[in-house]
Amino acid sequence: MMARFQGLRWVLLLVVCLGWLAVGAARAETPDLDFGLPLFGLEEIRLEREKAPDFNLSLLKKYLAENENHGLAQMAALFRWAALIRLSDEPRAIALKKIALDHLRVEDPAKAPKQAVLNDLLLRGLLLAVDKEPDPKNVKDHDLEDALLKAEDLLGGMPQYHLVKGILFHLLRARPNEFFSPMHPLEDLKKALAMGPSGDPHFFYVIGQAFRLLGTQENSLYLAIGSLEKAAALVPANGKLQNTLLGIYMGLHESYQSMKKPEPFWLEEAVYKKILTLFPNNPHALNNLGFLYAEYGLNRELAQSLCQRAVDRLPENASFRDSLGWAAFKNQQFDKAEAELLKSIELNPDVYEPYYHLGTLYYVTHRYDKAIAQYDKALQIKPEAPETLNNYAYLLSELDRDTEKALAMAAKAVKLEPSNASYIDTLGWVHFRLGKLDEAHRYLQKALQLSPDVGEILVHLGKVYLEQGKFNAALDYIKQAHRVDPRQDNLEQDLYLAITLKAHYGALEEYHRLFGRQVNPEKIKSILLTLIGIYQGEGLYSHAIRITRMCESLKRGELDLGKPLFGFYQLDQASGAAQVAAAGETPAAEATDAATGAETGEDRAAEPGMPDAMPEVTEAAFAIHFGPVVFEFLANRLVAFPGFEQLAMTILVQDILSPSASARFDLQMPQLGQRDPLAALEYYLRLFGAPPSTVEEVEGGRRLCGNLGRIPIWAFHLGNHLVLGFAAEPPPVPDVQRLEKTFPYDAEALMGLYFNWNAWEARLPRLVLPFLPNPFAPFRAILSHYLWNDEGLHEASLLVPGVEVNPGFMKALARDLYAYKILLLKFGFTPAIQVKAREGLILIEADYGGVPTGWRERAAQLQPLWFLLQPRWQDWVCVLRRVCFGGTLQDLSRLCPAGGTVTVNGPTGTLECSVHRGPGLFPLPGLARDRCAYSCRRLTDMFQRLSPRVLQELPRDELLKKFLVDYNIPSCPAGGVYSLGADGKVGCSFHRESEAGPPPEPASAPTREGQTENEQNR
Repeated sequence: MMARFQGLRWVLLLVVCLGWLAVGAARAETPDLDFGLPLFGLEEIRLEREKAPDFNLSLLKKYLAENENHGLAQMAALFRWAALIRLSDEPRAIALKKIALDHLRVEDPAKAPKQAVLNDLLLRGLLLAVDKEPDPKNVKDHDLEDALLKAEDLLGGMPQYHLVKGILFHLLRARPNEFFSPMHPLEDLKKALAMGPSGDPHFFYVIGQAFRLLGTQENSLYLAIGSLEKAAALVPANGKLQNTLLGIYMGLHESYQSMKKPEPFWLEEAVYKKILTLFPNNPHALNNLGFLYAEYGLNRELAQSLCQRAVDRLPENASFRDSLGWAAFKNQQFDKAEAELLKSIELNPDVYEPYYHLGTLYYVTHRYDKAIAQYDKALQIKPEAPETLNNYAYLLSELDRDTEKALAMAAKAVKLEPSNASYIDTLGWVHFRLGKLDEAHRYLQKALQLSPDVGEILVHLGKVYLEQGKFNAALDYIKQAHRVDPRQDNLEQDLYLAITLKAHYGALEEYHRLFGRQVNPEKIKSILLTLIGIYQGEGLYSHAIRITRMCESLKRGELDLGKPLFGFYQLDQASGAAQVAAAGETPAAEATDAATGAETGEDRAAEPGMPDAMPEVTEAAFAIHFGPVVFEFLANRLVAFPGFEQLAMTILVQDILSPSASARFDLQMPQLGQRDPLAALEYYLRLFGAPPSTVEEVEGGRRLCGNLGRIPIWAFHLGNHLVLGFAAEPPPVPDVQRLEKTFPYDAEALMGLYFNWNAWEARLPRLVLPFLPNPFAPFRAILSHYLWNDEGLHEASLLVPGVEVNPGFMKALARDLYAYKILLLKFGFTPAIQVKAREGLILIEADYGGVPTGWRERAAQLQPLWFLLQPRWQDWVCVLRRVCFGGTLQDLSRLCPAGGTVTVNGPTGTLECSVHRGPGLFPLPGLARDRCAYSCRRLTDMFQRLSPRVLQELPRDELLKKFLVDYNIPSCPAGGVYSLGADGKVGCSFHRESEAGPPPEPASAPTREGQTENEQNR
């Protein structure tokens, strides 16, 4: 964008100089915060540095009286007074402080004017911010904090109060005692912005400058630009203001350029729109704004119109022709795009961009030879262009041409931008095309870690696993790609191939492993011929040829059937007949154990499968575990986010006397280590109005610390675990890591239970213990795992007894288990229970079988009762489905079991049902795409609530920004930009929910310098 920006330099320099001259006199003694009084027809106070304090006090009194109705002017005067104190020597500064405090002090806030109370607070805060005197007990800080708290009820409804709080909290954070460091000035300023008078441009100018005061973080700068633009929109004829704002924007622009940071979209847009406000026909601003919109895929028709206006004014400008061609390409006007890009090259054949854009156009329209020619020319001009190197490499790998050249270019692109997931994916894919599966797997895993929700990376990784014979993993990744982006090209064929290959290779493996060398060659050949047909049907001829040669070797008797045919499975050492014989044998001792139901042997230490001791578990009084079987059951009855069915959750309480503070929630899910669950957690906290959280790297992962109102919250992301808790101080990382050993992830896990009576006994008062006996006596600790599979329910429980394990104890235990078994038989179960023991530890293993058939008959008998309870049940189901909703917006129609209509309430963000009214409930969308769509639907609903008159009078962009700030609506997780379309719906530039996407781009999407990272993800 810098090349396009050069033409604006002299125009911008002139505008900025005019702006500075307009307010230059007032800026001679600019305080920390610019109140812009001259811009709005107000004079600033002029204090005399060389005059006595009493003389300056008289000036201050006079100024405050003259501006009695201008609260912002009074605040500006107090800032000037604080600046005068900073410029004075110590005796004079002390005198200035004293006389100002004496004059402005409010003895009874309830009886004083609100502006006087606010001035008192502001002056005290400003003076404290520059106070360097020792205060070891923080007496002054406590006094100011008390004054602010007492003023909350009186001034809480004034936006100026929250403005003052935000400014003071920012200035006071620099005090050496860090007393005010936990404060969040950004949140106070956001509240002031939300409450601000809608028709007061001066207030929005000051709040914008206050946001700038917070620093260069993008969230505060974004709010600053939005506030300043709001001020400019209210008084569009104020030339001084427009010039001043352009100077501010240019300063920010130059700051980003000097730091070599990518400039955010909203800042570039603000610069060019401000220039066009002052100079509506400036061709450079028209071109740059149009190209910016085209690059981000926003306002595509407007983008082409702006570029066309620039070309109409300067038709011989090659850069303008290039922009127009790129905008036409984004609008799928391929003939127009080609003509403009060729014209740009004709006007200036030595510029890189038109060749890159033309190559991308030819790539998308399947004119591959022309695309290669244009990419070659682009690299001749700019050999280090990573976007061209990446796309060129991907194109060659897909065409199976010059793959070594493709590998070199892909590696060079990654070297230039080592954190670009799209480039790393291309490098992995080229390795795959070269047959280097290990290298391909390594790079694709890295790309997936950087961009876990990009469907094409998931498909590529699935194909690597498919080639390695890891069919379950391959199918999982391709299914995940379908959930993330079901519109991908050829995704249905990829799913079909993975499913069919898994079935036939699995059949071959099972058959060969069962019979070993004695396998029937004809049956093996039949399976291989089926695989050849599958590969030929999918156009994978090299695979078909390889297996055809295997069939020929089998026919000639050259294949050793005593060895596996493929490297992804192994054969047992025994022959097929020996394996069958071995499978039919049952040791007599085992048969005896099965008949008695419990072992009572004396040599416990020698028993196989018996652990030496209780596994290392986390320190807790109680824990309950819900495995993937539970969540899969729920997922089949809910509309949850993709992957919900794979979840496992452990709820653990360490201290029974403070369960909420010591509770921990451990969520496990395969491949969670490749995702960013902390970003999703921040999203949910944002829905509840929580302030921004801090995220930092820790050993083995990352940690989040934040607050939900007055409740502190922490979370760790360690591998496939997300651990949460509610305490002021997060636990050490090793304590969190021990959770994994308590309940390891198992796809067949139903539930788990951990109970430690020692922890209860240590915390319960002694007077209570006699009345609260151990519910699991004589055992002191229990760790139980319950699994569910095709054979039914299986239990494995480790128990730590509180007494000696001797024959008498074992006989008593056997009697109890026998009574338990009789009880289960009465309920229709057919349990098989085994007990193993060693000193200090008991292992109970039980198989309960499936659900008893008699239960279904009892369920049929309860149908009349069900008819009565159905309305209440449907109410509960509707609530639960709305709480756990994580699907797409099209799935809202599936939520209510009674057929009610579920809609998104824009202002509150809740899901509301037309049948089951009740309280609104926030959904839990798991994918970034669905979270973005949810925010877009909220914004759309809010726009639809507005009258046409309001939409005509107020700028839509400003309304959109105000909605995002005022109603805690999270922005796009992928960095997209929201905009209101012509159809009245809000869409995202990245996910494009409300508008048709751009032309189908190549698998390795075109990128350019200045793009955001998310744009570069395909």
